[in-house]
Amino acid sequence: MSTLGVLPSFPEPNSKLGVSQSALAGDWPMHGLRHRPGPLTNGWFIWSGEYSDADDFFVPLHVEHVESQLPAAAPYLALPPGYRFLIGPGHEDVWFDVTLLDEDVVELDSGETVWAVDNLASARSHLDAAGVILTAIWDSPHDEDDVRYDAADAELAEAGKAINAELGKAGGQQQAARLLDAELKALEESLPPRFD
Repeated sequence: MSTLGVLPSFPEPNSKLGVSQSALAGDWPMHGLRHRPGPLTNGWFIWSGEYSDADDFFVPLHVEHVESQLPAAAPYLALPPGYRFLIGPGHEDVWFDVTLLDEDVVELDSGETVWAVDNLASARSHLDAAGVILTAIWDSPHDEDDVRYDAADAELAEAGKAINAELGKAGGQQQAARLLDAELKALEESLPPRFD
């Protein structure tokens, strides 16, 4: 993982991942993505070929069996939550996808995993992304590339939606949303003017 510049986040022993039969059969290309881990799962979903929403598309596999049953995927399992990979013969692509962190894992007594959107986690992720983009804009203020401005605007808009969904709620969620809303407004004010 050092070559990717990220700290490794190894799956817990005995944790499970979701894997497609096509991946187990060795089909290409192989896709992998990692959500936040749950009590029994490590967040990884690995498949080959076309993705399917079918209930039986993913089957559980203990992490200890990855080396023997999915050797091509084994080197990527230490990527932290939020990462994806796409590999094939002569091809490797690894990238960070903040949207994978927008979900919190809920594990039922039966061991079934369901995903529930956490608006505050989503807002935090979008604010962090906007901050990185704004830093890049301020570091090169004469850059006329509107793509970064559009990206910052989009991240701030998504953060605003997630925050507004929580502002009407009572208790700690609302208080946390107010703090994030203040941060959102500060970031919006720090957005430099576009160059026309």
